[in-house]
Parts: sequence; C-alpha cells; structure tokens
Amino acid sequence: MVRKKPPDNRDISLDFIRVVSMIFVIGAHTSPKPMARSPLFTAAFLMILLTCNSNFYMLSGELNLSKRFETAGDYRRYFVGKAVSLLFPYLLVTAMLTVWNMAVSGGEITLSSYVKHLYLDIMAENNKIHLWFMYPLVGMLLSAPFLSRMVNAISDTELHIMFVIGILWGIVSIYFTADWDVGFAYSDWLWDGWSLTFFAGYYSRRVIKEENKAVWYGLGLICFVINLLGTRLIPQHNKHWTDLAPAFLIFSMAAYTFLKNEIPIKGELPRRVIFFLASHSFTVYLVHYNVISSVTVKILRPVKPAVCFFLSAAVTFAVSLLIAVVLDGCVIHPVQRYLKNRIYQK
Repeated sequence: MVRKKPPDNRDISLDFIRVVSMIFVIGAHTSPKPMARSPLFTAAFLMILLTCNSNFYMLSGELNLSKRFETAGDYRRYFVGKAVSLLFPYLLVTAMLTVWNMAVSGGEITLSSYVKHLYLDIMAENNKIHLWFMYPLVGMLLSAPFLSRMVNAISDTELHIMFVIGILWGIVSIYFTADWDVGFAYSDWLWDGWSLTFFAGYYSRRVIKEENKAVWYGLGLICFVINLLGTRLIPQHNKHWTDLAPAFLIFSMAAYTFLKNEIPIKGELPRRVIFFLASHSFTVYLVHYNVISSVTVKILRPVKPAVCFFLSAAVTFAVSLLIAVVLDGCVIHPVQRYLKNRIYQK
C-alpha cells in the first residue's frame, strides 16, 4: 500500500502537516514527557506538540473555505462527501471504541446498555477526552459552504479587518477576562474560539506570501516567547496558552506556514510514504488514545522518562497505524469509495 502513488494534483505539503500533526497528538497524550524537571523546556515542548490541534483546524479551514459553491449540486456533493469522508469513519470507530471502553471498564455489555453508551458517546461523552476536536469541527464544516461564499467575495483589506477583530476579540475575551476569572458575557462573534483558527487556515493561505512570510515567522517567534514568559511569570493567569490565546494562534499560523512552505519533500518514495501515512492519519487519531491507555502501558516496562516517552510514542504510533491500516483497508476506504462513486455518478 505504501507503493501507491499520490495523485499528481495532491498537495503533499498538506499531507506532511497531517502526518506531523498525527505524531504530535500522540506525543501530547504520551507521558511522562522528557526533561520534565525543566519547566521551560516542558512548556516549549508542549506548545509545539499542541500545534496539532491548530493544524487540524487550519487544514480544514484552508481546504473547505477555498472551495467554490455555485449550484445546488456543489452543496449536495460537499455535504454528502463530508458525511462519507468524515462522519462515517467517526461514527464507525466510535461504535468500536464504545465496546472497547465498556469491556475495559468491566461492566456487563447488553444491547440496551451498548446503545445507551453509544448514544451518549456520540452526543457528548466523546467531548471529554481526545475526540473533543470533532464537536467544533462539525459546526465549522456545516457552515463552511456559506462562509466560503463570503470570504472569497471580499477583498484582502476586508479579510485583514476580520482577522484583526478576531485577534482583538480574543485579547479581550481571554487575556483581559478569562485569564483573570472575570466573566465575558458578549457572544456570537463570527470567528470566536476555534472558529478563528479555522478561518486562519484560509487567511494564511491567501495573505501570507513569499514577500511577507519572514514577517509572519518573526511574529510567530515573538508570540512563542510571549507564551513562554506567560507560563513562567503569571502561570495562574495564562490559561489558554496552548489553545485559544491570540499569541498561540499566531505562533501556530507561523508554524503551519513554515511546515507547508519550508520543508522540501523531494523524491517519489518520501511522497508515497507521506501520502500513505496521511491517508490513515484520521483513523490513527481516532484510536490512538485507547491504544495508549489499554495497549502501550501493558507492553512497556518502566524506564527513564525520556526513553519511556519516545518508546511509548513509537509503540502507540505503530499499533494505532496497524489498526488504522486494517480498519481503513478492510472497511472504511472500500465503503467510502463505493459511496463516493455512487454519489458522483449522479
């Protein structure tokens, strides 16, 4: 399967970001971290690893807000396509993980208890651990066709204004209020929370060019330092330094752009390997947490923290990838191909 050649029009740099983010999310959930006695290193390492969340949202924003929607057929293909490519594997793997979790907990598994747990998992319980990512994403993807018509119709100046308002909104709602346990009751700004990160994927694609990318890299480095200083000087007032804080968003945008533009991927074999790994990255993301908690801990014996981290991450990656290859190859990808063929023939 590694020998499969990526399509000629495939942006392999985006696949590279998918692979890096897949590895980072496994690292973020693997403990203990190396050099844990150094708070500064720990903060910097965690900040880098958790760009995985921003990368996932920015990838979705870049790809989906760049699409054009002109006819009813465009909307039909988009929504049905998302149901096939995203919702189907998510629901299928959730159904499997529900059984897995019920078996691990040791409780009795009956049809009624399984249906109840599955429904709760889909509606809310998955939001408590690593699958929280899916809940904002569903709303973003439902909104994307309509937002796409807006952002593609406006000028770069209007795009800048929206982004600046989003950053200012984040400064007030996080730095001036949430970080200090002060309420912020204003709501319904279009690009609030993770939606701004989603928008940032499209924004960065459109406005960060060869002539200004160095400025963005510099801003990203400055924001990286600001975040580090916040964790050391006012840790109790720096609550969103790895997710929604404006400084983390700008650092993530710079890192995302750097991965996309500055890492050369040459040669047919590297392209095929990246394409192969990227094609299984979503399923790896869905199953890796259960692998960590139920498989990796039983395989590895206690060793030095630094060694344990890399060994645990490697074992989790290998086992998760194996599960993903089998599940994707036997069920998910064949069903997706069948459904997409039926959809696009109409």
